[in-house]
Amino acid sequence: MWTIRTRYFLVLIQTMLLSAIFGQESLNFFTAKSEITVEKNGVKEEFTAHIRYNLEDTLWISFSGAFGVEGARMLVTKDSTYIINKIEKTSMVFFSEEENYLIPYAFSLQDWKLLLLNQPLMNDSNTEFTMENDIKISSYYSNHRIKKLYQKNNRLLKCHFNNTKSGKLCEVMYTNFVADSKSWAIAKERNVKIMQSPIDEPITIAIRYLDFAFNSPRPFNFNFSKYKNDGF
Repeated sequence: MWTIRTRYFLVLIQTMLLSAIFGQESLNFFTAKSEITVEKNGVKEEFTAHIRYNLEDTLWISFSGAFGVEGARMLVTKDSTYIINKIEKTSMVFFSEEENYLIPYAFSLQDWKLLLLNQPLMNDSNTEFTMENDIKISSYYSNHRIKKLYQKNNRLLKCHFNNTKSGKLCEVMYTNFVADSKSWAIAKERNVKIMQSPIDEPITIAIRYLDFAFNSPRPFNFNFSKYKNDGF
């Protein structure tokens, strides 16, 4: 087991490394265009997603289907998730960390940073560490949630999410890393597997970045009041 003193120095070292690698004051916005393939119950759907992410407090995603027709927009804040269905001309709002029909796992805003940027989390007193075949495994415990991160050579290789309240599991595998002077080695591809129950087929989501950029802010165009609100 790690001693309290060892934990303190690990947190201090990681904080210094993250400041140097990410540049906390300079790295504040992420944009990307991605291809997304979702497979559920043997049926595949393909989308193009445009991502705009203020790393402090707001995530905006536009989903387009065949022929580039925009079908939905999603806005995630620390408290809520807002969705516009542009095909049905309706809008919905969900509490933070609640599953919805677009995202079948309850990701927090912090979870989205892990999913989209494969950035390591800051360690605290609730973090546990183990080593396995030169891979550092960090386990985080909070509010019916367990997260396990698998890191090697400054790369986040895999992440496990466990929602002990709903019983749902999520695994994210990161591949095709691109080193960037402003960031941790970001992965251009990530494969997500969501297990809803032992008897159900998992939902798989493949995300591939076509291009991405840091610190090129874009507006969060989101006219929520224009659409019929279906409520919580």
